[in-house]
Amino acid sequence: MSEDHFTTYPTAPPEKPASEYSYAERRGELKRLLETDSLDDNVTRLALRYDVSESVIQRDLQVIEQHVR
Repeated sequence: MSEDHFTTYPTAPPEKPASEYSYAERRGELKRLLETDSLDDNVTRLALRYDVSESVIQRDLQVIEQHVR
């Protein structure tokens, strides 16, 4: 099984802080931002927003790109 088995990602509740998102909620938001060309491509800022490492954001983006193809 692949690392990410979601074909659609859940949406986090609006009141939930981004730093508390599950990986699936985070990837869902990143995917939606990519689809609307609203994604801030600064990995450092994204990592700070979600309170994860830059490598986690990079991995998230790689996984999303694989599913978009």
